[in-house]
Amino acid sequence: SNCQPHGLDNLRMCRTGKGRSGRAIIFDGVMCEQRTKRFPAVARCQCDARLELASSWLNTCASCDRDYDGSGLPLAGCPCSTELERDEIWVHL
Repeated sequence: SNCQPHGLDNLRMCRTGKGRSGRAIIFDGVMCEQRTKRFPAVARCQCDARLELASSWLNTCASCDRDYDGSGLPLAGCPCSTELERDEIWVHL
């Protein structure tokens, strides 16, 4: 068998019906546990800083404040954040 030593011990105890302490092993069913560990994607900003894409909506570079979406694509800046030239107004349609 290709089992590890601890696995073989468990198999022997199950087959004999007795645990390490000598007590009877009672079969209560099979439990299945699954665990998922996720790591955010990492992108490279235009300023060459590392950027973790932890959100699918908005990710902001800590170095230069550029905004990116969850795929790492740069988002267009808000027109209200730029300075307007003389006699110019922004109209949102």
